[in-house]
Amino acid sequence: MKLKFPRCNRITRSWEYDLVFRTGSRISGQLVRLLFVRTHGEEVPKIGIVVGKKQGKSVFRNLHRRKMKEAVRRLLPYFDRGYMIVLGIRKEGYFANPKDIYSDLLEVASRAGILTESYDALSLTEDDW
Repeated sequence: MKLKFPRCNRITRSWEYDLVFRTGSRISGQLVRLLFVRTHGEEVPKIGIVVGKKQGKSVFRNLHRRKMKEAVRRLLPYFDRGYMIVLGIRKEGYFANPKDIYSDLLEVASRAGILTESYDALSLTEDDW
């Protein structure tokens, strides 16, 4: 299965990020931070990934962004409709591998209740990575 992160599933406007940061609920895991807000309607989930400049030079930030995108691509079909989600990485996640970030994101998203009912069998083997 080819995993994509299409434009219709991305937060692209600054006001959307602002909405999530100002009014969204926050849940932190060991490696990732998740902010989310319920939107009106049955639109596809919109996801944004943020990495602040305090976290290092652009090469370092882009590496973290790619790790988060990989985890999001694998979970994208299981996010519930009608949410705007912003993800960030914590200091503990800087040197974690993408599989650990995926596991932490799965745990945080299930605690937040933003996953569909069909996500419960999402254990990955080494062949999936």
